[in-house]
Amino acid sequence: MGSISRHHWAIGLILLAYLGLALTYSIIDPLFEAPDEADHYAFVKHLADGQGLPVQLRHGPKSENHQPPLYYTLGALATFWINSDDFPQLLWRNPYWGYEIGYVGQDNKNQFVHGPQEDPPYTGAVLAAHLVRLVSVALGAVTVFITYMIAREIFPRQAALALGAVAFVAFSPQFLFISSAINNDNAVTTLSSLVILLALRIHNQGITRSNTIALGAALGLALLTKVSAVPLLLIVLFTLVSLSRRVPWRTLWGAGFAVFGLAAAVSGWWFIRNLVLYGDWSALSRMQEAWGRRSPPANLGQLVAEFPNLERSFWANFGWGNVPVSAELYWGITLLTRIAIVGLIILGWRHWKRGILSREARFGVVVLVVWTLLIFIAQANYMRLTPAAGNGRNLFPAIAAIAILIFLGLAQYVPERFWGFLAGTANIGMATFALSALIFYLAPAYAKPQMLPSSALEAIQRPVRVNFANKVQLLGSDISPDSVSPGDTVRVAIYWRGLAPMDKDYSVYIHLTTPEDRIIAQRDTFPGLGTYPTRLWRAGDTFRDTYRVPIPKNAPTPLLLHVRAGLYLLPTMERLPAVEESSGRPLDRPIVGTVWVRRSPLSK
Repeated sequence: MGSISRHHWAIGLILLAYLGLALTYSIIDPLFEAPDEADHYAFVKHLADGQGLPVQLRHGPKSENHQPPLYYTLGALATFWINSDDFPQLLWRNPYWGYEIGYVGQDNKNQFVHGPQEDPPYTGAVLAAHLVRLVSVALGAVTVFITYMIAREIFPRQAALALGAVAFVAFSPQFLFISSAINNDNAVTTLSSLVILLALRIHNQGITRSNTIALGAALGLALLTKVSAVPLLLIVLFTLVSLSRRVPWRTLWGAGFAVFGLAAAVSGWWFIRNLVLYGDWSALSRMQEAWGRRSPPANLGQLVAEFPNLERSFWANFGWGNVPVSAELYWGITLLTRIAIVGLIILGWRHWKRGILSREARFGVVVLVVWTLLIFIAQANYMRLTPAAGNGRNLFPAIAAIAILIFLGLAQYVPERFWGFLAGTANIGMATFALSALIFYLAPAYAKPQMLPSSALEAIQRPVRVNFANKVQLLGSDISPDSVSPGDTVRVAIYWRGLAPMDKDYSVYIHLTTPEDRIIAQRDTFPGLGTYPTRLWRAGDTFRDTYRVPIPKNAPTPLLLHVRAGLYLLPTMERLPAVEESSGRPLDRPIVGTVWVRRSPLSK
């Protein structure tokens, strides 16, 4: 009894830690910066406003209207009472979003600009969106617990194995990121894991009315959540066929009819609707018309080349795949998974030699492997037909299986008496991974610039005073390095001060020009590297912005470049007039420093 109590306490603590991290991720990650989150919320709002099921237009804007409705219905039930008509006002797009997508750091990582209306206390669409995020967090918690239950179902006497496996779900940074966002992947992941658990229970405990009803209902709900649940039909069929040696065929036929019949009763209407509306039971063809198709479809070589990104984004790649973590973290988790795969091969060899797995464990491991392979095959086909489809979250329906297999593989390297220690190490290690990803990568990516005290201005390398139409003051610059080679990057730090509130969004330009005023390199962005456009400025706001300006590899050398900086309106390209404060002299494009481009040693 003491051992059982300890295990209950352990999974309870893991769930509490998951909830704390997921809620923190939900608060730190700005609204609609997760993949397609604005489109997912638009579906929720459509239902919450009582407009019925949306229709995917043939050549209309990209949307999630092709998706089955279960997840969105849950979100609508949580938010129908909120007036969210201010939703369009939250979609303040950053025109410079997507700069250097694979770059680690902060530089136009935000697709949307996030103003004070998103700060607590939440109201309107902001409140509604956060409540739907809470629905996702809750679904993630259920997935974590079901992962534990699946592992206990397969290995009932190895609770440490179950506790170790959940670490790779509860504390996976990407799982936490998606679980804290509005995305129907959360519901299909939970329901897919539930179907796997119920299939294993039918195999281990036999066919009963309650098991059959539960499996059929869960299968139907999964199909009503996302098309990626369709391979579950094969898992259920495989489970029923596996019972043929122990159960009369008449019983099997009855169970199969009940399970698949109930699933069809729950979800079949959706697929019939798709056939009537689109001539396609899945509605994927209509989705591809809106989102685009690969033409021609990707070949095997392309899929292999895209696999590393799929794997990285399974573990940690935030935003729209443009907020990665460090190469060292990717290298570490990749090495760990390869070690686990070798461990699984070792387990298979040991079982083939000595039959160390029980019948239940053997079947359970086979189901986990088959389910994982089915999801990988479905994802490969999706990537083959659809551009930019290599998102690791698409593998999440199999995350419980993947997590159990990873820990099971790692467990083969230590005696069973040390599995508890290994489970603790896995949870601490993955929790550290999740915290590091949050603190050092996700949070900084969307951070607004910090306001500077007057004392900080004394350290400016090159003080200047340029007034832009009595709206903005340029106080000076820091430039490093001041001598570069072609292909290097110059960091230009500009000190800005707001002089008056502004009702327009001015863009910053940084030009590196020859003495003859020919532009050699340039950067354009909203201030705050996309996070702090001028409409958000208050009079007196003073901050430092650092812009990375790459020098072209074919830049002429040796050459002295002038560094020029200013502001302009993107729609009209009209520059904000600049005046040197000390003399009152108008400036075309203020010079804030110089950079020497030296000849590369390799060119000698």
